[in-house]
Amino acid sequence: MKTFEFDTDMKEMQKIHLERGFSSNDETVIARGASHLVDGNLQIDKKVWLSSNQGKDWTRILEGQDIYGIYPHRYFQDIVYFTTPTKKVIYTIDRGQTFHSFDAPEPPKGSLPLSFHPEKRDWLIWRSEKCDKGLSGCIEQTWISLDRGDDWTTLHRYANKCEFTGSSTYRNRNLKQVVCLARTEENNDAPFTVRTSDDFFQEDITTFDGQVTNFATMNEFIVLVRDATDKEDLQSFASLDGKRFEKAQFPHDFHKNHDSQYTLLDSSTHAVNMFVSAEPSADWNYGSIVKSNSNGTSYVVSATNVNANAASFVDFEKVQGLEGVAIINVVSNSDSKKDKKKEIQTKISHNDGARWSYLNPPHNDADGNPYRCNRSGASRVPCTSTTTRSARIEGRLSALLQLSASSLESETSGRNWSPLMTQTPSCRRMQVSPGQTSRKVAGHGSTVIKGLSSPWYRSLRPKIR
Repeated sequence: MKTFEFDTDMKEMQKIHLERGFSSNDETVIARGASHLVDGNLQIDKKVWLSSNQGKDWTRILEGQDIYGIYPHRYFQDIVYFTTPTKKVIYTIDRGQTFHSFDAPEPPKGSLPLSFHPEKRDWLIWRSEKCDKGLSGCIEQTWISLDRGDDWTTLHRYANKCEFTGSSTYRNRNLKQVVCLARTEENNDAPFTVRTSDDFFQEDITTFDGQVTNFATMNEFIVLVRDATDKEDLQSFASLDGKRFEKAQFPHDFHKNHDSQYTLLDSSTHAVNMFVSAEPSADWNYGSIVKSNSNGTSYVVSATNVNANAASFVDFEKVQGLEGVAIINVVSNSDSKKDKKKEIQTKISHNDGARWSYLNPPHNDADGNPYRCNRSGASRVPCTSTTTRSARIEGRLSALLQLSASSLESETSGRNWSPLMTQTPSCRRMQVSPGQTSRKVAGHGSTVIKGLSSPWYRSLRPKIR
């Protein structure tokens, strides 16, 4: 078997898979050395490799460049942006075959300096700080470019972030609509609110009535969290047009057992799927998934005891190509003392979260031999799996058993599983680690919303090696 040795001292490899785009049907993967640090940051190597055949062959790219962040375009799969610690931004529009560059208004600030438009591939929003020489203090600011970085103009001063929300797909949305988390006054000490504009803040400006911790977008929904007041805790609001926000209604007494910490999950079926944390601690974070009505304001409980990590990224995945199919990990021993390790099991839904059932492993391995396990649930060592990757073939899923490294696949949307290679797991339930298709609205600073996050650009702020 042909192998490739990456020239890096890092313990892991950060790999970014590009979905098949308009100009190619190849399997492009971008990789670099990386190590996860205790504080949640990602230490990275400056060397970057690219493969156009799903990892069979690798080529060094951008040699001599000080690459800091890697950001695939959220909507146009052929485009990827590479940021540096300076104003220089490198990009490719053909999946790494050729590269170009432009100068941003200021060096990048934070882990997500770019925002993309769903229909206009050359429209960009840049987020950074502007510091005047000789004057004390800097201000957060966003800029906009309509020509892929060749020219920039100020979009909003004293804005922590801005996102394109205009789209011809959603009614009542002007193509130029932008939503920003901005300060109520031009003062670094002023609280944040949400402002919306249909003309890049030239004349049309709508301001949310209240102080806001953060906001996030997922498909047609714009969800924000209003700051706590003397009478109420943090409150979630939703909008379909970006201007009128309605307060979310949760089941009676729901917040007695849940924190006001929200994570917006993949909401591709005209409803908001939201995770609400019950135990927002470093080692024991778990909670419930609630699902909204069609306008994102009234919620019912879909699943309980759903696993999440300390950063509130949730073990939840919508399976691509299979409508209504989703996978979650649940904490089976949530009532145990917190000094115990989490016991994780995996559930699957075929009706968009209305009902969940466990994933059952196959009875026999690839050679026809029975797995040595107690399928009644009494086995001390459960049959688990650690990773799943949704295949692009309709009706097909794949998973990897944790203790045995045995690959399984399903041709029945996850109802039945069969082995791809001979291994010997000990089993009760299969546990898979879904991709993190969640969008966390992190509060200002290090506060997690009390908030929301995203699958496509979950990019931890790296520490350069």
